[in-house]
Amino acid sequence: MLGNKFYHASIRRYIILFGTLFNDIHIKRRNENDNVISEIKCPLTYAPREKVTARLEQNLSLTEQQAINLPRLSFEMTTLQYDPSRKLSTTRHLVKDDNDPTKKKRVYNPVPYEISFDMNIYVRYAEDATQILEQILPFFTPEFTATIKLLDDMDIKVDVPITLQGLSYRLGQKL
Repeated sequence: MLGNKFYHASIRRYIILFGTLFNDIHIKRRNENDNVISEIKCPLTYAPREKVTARLEQNLSLTEQQAINLPRLSFEMTTLQYDPSRKLSTTRHLVKDDNDPTKKKRVYNPVPYEISFDMNIYVRYAEDATQILEQILPFFTPEFTATIKLLDDMDIKVDVPITLQGLSYRLGQKL
């Protein structure tokens, strides 16, 4: 657009940042004596809810074995909305000077957008869901701030607030 071609992978970095927060969730299965019999790492995928449950919809009789391992987490970016309340001057820019005028780099102020994600938790047992939630919820009060390196060439780091908007409980098909 306007003769400028560039790609900084900024949106991709925000998606990766969000996923990274949830990529190390484990649950422990216990026997009746409260001894740990197994520990399971919850796989995380970037996919809409419909894609994760598509195998069930193809086999509504549930006669065939499904290849969905539970518990599982998935997330997807749902909205990207401009936020005028955080707008900075569009004429200002950030400059990186390497003491060499031929290597001076500059970028305009970032444009503020709100990115919304949906996170889904798929479990067979309610105890698995509570273990997963108890590893996530304490960090959001209701906001968690993470730092992201936005532009590699400019060494620009940005603090990104991640706000928990709400929780909902949905009963799905039996997996």
